[in-house]
Amino acid sequence: MGILSPTWADNRGSVYAELVRGLAALGYVEGSNVTLVTRFADGREERLPGLAAELVSENVDVIVALQPSGALAAKRATTTIPIVFISISDPVRIGLVESLRRPAGNVTGVANAPADLNAKRLEILKDALPSLRRVAVLARSGNVNSQAHLDQTLKAAAALALQHRLATIADGHAYAQDGMFMSYGIGSYGALSAAAAGQVDMILNGVPVGDIPVDQPGDLGLAVNLNVARALGIAVDRSLLLRANEVIDR
Repeated sequence: MGILSPTWADNRGSVYAELVRGLAALGYVEGSNVTLVTRFADGREERLPGLAAELVSENVDVIVALQPSGALAAKRATTTIPIVFISISDPVRIGLVESLRRPAGNVTGVANAPADLNAKRLEILKDALPSLRRVAVLARSGNVNSQAHLDQTLKAAAALALQHRLATIADGHAYAQDGMFMSYGIGSYGALSAAAAGQVDMILNGVPVGDIPVDQPGDLGLAVNLNVARALGIAVDRSLLLRANEVIDR
């Protein structure tokens, strides 16, 4: 099994770790009955085409590709080896699959939270800060996911970092747990990896990859970090706390 990632080999974060755990839960144990052939670009995305070609030459049975750049590089490298992507906001928009229900071709995977959730995030931020007038969007340049989220955020804004005392909202609970004011989105990115492991299992058991629908996260929710709120001098309304799936107060 090939793993293609634009990140660092010595920082196999939760997505990779959860993928390995998900595979093990389904009976695929590295070093026992499955070999993981890993290729990490160490943050240099220009290396991905070459790394994808290496995986193809290794004649792997399936490639799991992380992030848009990894998935696109894998798709350009092969039209025959099944590819399962993880964490992509709009796989149809960037040309990975024909549709979420019927991907066709040799690619399927697990989508990230859709970019149109940014409208909901702005709504939540406005509820928490009624005087809100200006919003900054922080994203990684060149990342296809980031561009999709930015486009939707700008559209939503037309309708409506602790150091600088800025209230922040992000797309996954881990961000609120790590020090952002709020998050609205995926409860656990590990769930995406577990779902991808299930798709890999289906492929290895003979299900045509083009017949496997793109999975979408279902555990969306709101997290509020009260420690950050106090540091920012924000009085969080009780109604907002009642809407939250997780309140961090420690």
